[in-house]
Amino acid sequence: MVSLQFNLAMMTNIEELVSDKHLCMTFNEFVEAIGRVAAQLEVPHPLEDDVSDDVELTAEQRDMYNKKPLQEKIEILLINVARNVLSKGQFKQHLEILKQFKKAKVHPNHIETASLRLQ
Repeated sequence: MVSLQFNLAMMTNIEELVSDKHLCMTFNEFVEAIGRVAAQLEVPHPLEDDVSDDVELTAEQRDMYNKKPLQEKIEILLINVARNVLSKGQFKQHLEILKQFKKAKVHPNHIETASLRLQ
């Protein structure tokens, strides 16, 4: 499913035999691909939905999760990406920070980050 969505997001390239552009995405194509993958999600939100990872989802649950707005699905996708690339401790810390933002009703994009330093 993911590879199909990434292929659909890429513009057609008529020079596939003489160029490798059909193998490389532009940033705009990548963002579209992320949106296309997220739109297909039928999974619970790790912070908002109380569902265990070990439990198989019912058809009704999948339908309910499929009807979520795209911005929520993109958030779910990015949280799941973070789960797969961060250590368990880092991911737990990441979730706690997200919970604090949600509790304070502050979106991370609204925070001034110019004074922060990456470690």
